[in-house]
Amino acid sequence: WMFAEDFFTAPAMHRTRFIEPPWKAILSNKGILPLLWAMTPGHPNLLESYFADDPAASRLGGSFVLKPLASREGSNITLVADGSVLEATAGPYDAANAVVQALASMPAFDGQTPVIGSWIVGDKPCGIGIREDAGRITQNTSRFVPHAIIG
Repeated sequence: WMFAEDFFTAPAMHRTRFIEPPWKAILSNKGILPLLWAMTPGHPNLLESYFADDPAASRLGGSFVLKPLASREGSNITLVADGSVLEATAGPYDAANAVVQALASMPAFDGQTPVIGSWIVGDKPCGIGIREDAGRITQNTSRFVPHAIIG
């Protein structure tokens, strides 16, 4: 969206480069999910996760979420419950390299499923964002919910 703003055509912007930090590629890659699970199986803050081609993935039975390794913002996600697809999204990512994760139901409020994203700078929490959608999968088209934390 930033690139679509009027200011982006300003001459100074022609000399500006936007680079995503390399560490973000690691944390946003879904391959971290089965690695974290393997390091701390049963951790209360993790869902059971495996690489899709791992025979151990069968432990999830017929209920799981299929996520391509590099997917972002809800693209190419498939929710499966008892062997039936509940919901799936389209997108540009290759599902050949994917992870499967235990299916966990998210609560809905007034028919909307919220997801909280949080940010840390250094070791300090610095912000949250809340997005919600009428579907089970939050995407880049989901609404951003105004919010305030008042202490």
